[in-house]
Amino acid sequence: MHFCERSANYNRAMNALLETRESSANSVVQRDLTPLDQTRFAFISNAHDPATLAYCLSLAMQNMAVYLQARGRDFDVVRWRETALRANFFLIRDAIDPAQSRIGFLSLREEPDCPNTTHIGDIQLEPRAQNRGAGSAALRFSEARARAEGKNELTLNVFRDNPAIGLYERFGFLTIDYGFDKYKMRKVLA
Repeated sequence: MHFCERSANYNRAMNALLETRESSANSVVQRDLTPLDQTRFAFISNAHDPATLAYCLSLAMQNMAVYLQARGRDFDVVRWRETALRANFFLIRDAIDPAQSRIGFLSLREEPDCPNTTHIGDIQLEPRAQNRGAGSAALRFSEARARAEGKNELTLNVFRDNPAIGLYERFGFLTIDYGFDKYKMRKVLA
């Protein structure tokens, strides 16, 4: 059964989960973009520029190494490149500190079987840029883009031991499916 078909089965469970998490969601601080947020990080679409893809692949391999090594697996370059063909890539630049130039990338894609969904394939940041607001800005950018395209949900996959899960939860993502070593998370766009 495909995820979209299964997701229909989750609706009732998700509504119940949303109700139980409603009180804890009130403690989540979500805010509109401030002028600083809007200008601090630039998202530059480079589609499938070879130099951009080489940078993105290198950074993804570097950042994923710790998670894959813990599982005795190698980075699947062929699979990544095949998926990259369906994705839109955005270089993330720090506009306030031009010396840092590119600090990471974001990839977004549509899933053919889920036309109302934008899937966040990657948010990969240089180590020096982590925990400085770029991940939050990438989530806000992803949501704004999905809304502009008329999508009604965002999805992503994340390793169970990735500390970014807390960030995703603060932004309203809920775990909707469990794999062997990953969670599938979704945010319904109201």
